[in-house]
Amino acid sequence: MHVDLTKPQIQYIETEAPFPAMVAGFGAGKTEAAVFRSIFGLIRTANQCKGFYPIRGFYAPTFDLIRVIAWPRFEGILEKLGIPFTLQKSPLNRIIIHGVGEILFRSMENPSRIIGYEHCDADVDELDTLKTQDAAEVWRMILARNRQYKSDGSKNTIGVTTTPEGFRFVYQTWKQNPKDGYEIIQAPTRSNPYLPDSYIDTLKEMYPSNLLEAYLEGQFVNLQSGT
Repeated sequence: MHVDLTKPQIQYIETEAPFPAMVAGFGAGKTEAAVFRSIFGLIRTANQCKGFYPIRGFYAPTFDLIRVIAWPRFEGILEKLGIPFTLQKSPLNRIIIHGVGEILFRSMENPSRIIGYEHCDADVDELDTLKTQDAAEVWRMILARNRQYKSDGSKNTIGVTTTPEGFRFVYQTWKQNPKDGYEIIQAPTRSNPYLPDSYIDTLKEMYPSNLLEAYLEGQFVNLQSGT
């Protein structure tokens, strides 16, 4: 079936960088990109690694966001794509894509609980909403879980989608001093042609210029002083 995706979404989903970050303005479709990347990535791994049962992780700031946003998005997209699945809620918190593999859903509220399982790839939504120190700890814990061996020898990957929240962990890790494999994909609000015509104008009326750089352009700025 045909899927309408924006240029930044496609770039994020298809990149070969092991640790891409889609840093996006409001309404740019970052969570949708994360869901598509998770689904397509799981299917791609299963196809490339015959006889292998891939497990993928999907992380959100809270379990409430998983229940209210992530699960309905996954269900809607999987149904639209015609892909058979089973959503198993608490205590398993996973989606099984039949004949393919599964996606585990975990909260980032308590980093010490990111233990006791492993996956081959992961997707992390809204990482920059965490305090810098907390985000760094969460990132290390997710890296430690990302060790399920792929039989084709391909790299384990972790993708991040987030709104920029000042000079926090995502800025420090992907923009200020990025290591090899850390790719940043900027996605301004205007990159999404499917928004209402008045959406951007409404935001411009409500936010000061420095916040518009972050929340419309997907740029890293000092959210307090505007520098």
